[in-house]
Amino acid sequence: MEKRILQVFLTIITLIIGFYLGLMIGKKIFNINKIEQKKVTTTADNANIEIIKSSDETNSINTDKKEIPQNLQKETKKILTKEEIREKKEIDSFVCPKPDKKYDDMSYFAVGQNQSLPDITYTPKDLREIDDVSSTKSGICLIKEARDSFESLAKKALEDGYRIKVSSGFRNYETQKNILDNEINNGNPNASIAVAKAGYSEHQLGTAVDVTGLTIKYDSASKKFDKSTEANWMEKNASDYGFIESYPSGKEKITGYMYEPWHYRYVGVDKAKEIIKNNQTINEYLSK
Repeated sequence: MEKRILQVFLTIITLIIGFYLGLMIGKKIFNINKIEQKKVTTTADNANIEIIKSSDETNSINTDKKEIPQNLQKETKKILTKEEIREKKEIDSFVCPKPDKKYDDMSYFAVGQNQSLPDITYTPKDLREIDDVSSTKSGICLIKEARDSFESLAKKALEDGYRIKVSSGFRNYETQKNILDNEINNGNPNASIAVAKAGYSEHQLGTAVDVTGLTIKYDSASKKFDKSTEANWMEKNASDYGFIESYPSGKEKITGYMYEPWHYRYVGVDKAKEIIKNNQTINEYLSK
């Protein structure tokens, strides 16, 4: 009997100890879960803070964007005009030579029989090709201002019933040298007063043109141009477009060159009108 009581007592003691151990283990697990839950909550809170912060930064960026001018926020496709398309093609073109170094502008330099260019390698910076309507062949170039003015001149002449074109424009040092050498080799006794020496030519400025017309079948630098209807039109109207004869009749002793009715130089409308008014040559005017 005593043995049975002892067994019951031990069983009760074991149950009590097991109960307390269970409570201890359960509490520890509960605390661990609580800690993990707190960590998760903290992480979520931090994430929310980051999200809010990111949202604030985005709003700040959007606010800054509003301050950017509208034309910079959205790039729109510009439709180019015919003139802008032509200008872009000309800038990218290799038809007209481009200077290999920086030069002072020589457009109004008083180059002449006894006055050479300061730099014989001179090439204007803005040479442009003359259009087909205004030139006898492709590849004839003038500085842009002179080119534009001559094309307007040729258009007006055509409206008046005259077909006037350029047969020669810009010429570099080497080209001018070859032309003079050919004249000398062909036995021309007047070569020195008929053709400028290399480095002394108005053509190298990119503002001089040799003009021709339909009535003489577009012959270049021809004496036949003198009596043509196109020559008569040029004498009356060329100055309205800034062009004037460089070597007029009766001024040979001043210019040092033979009379060339076909040779015109662009000096701008105001200068052209003043030169005519004062009965001067271009060099007399530019040298004053």
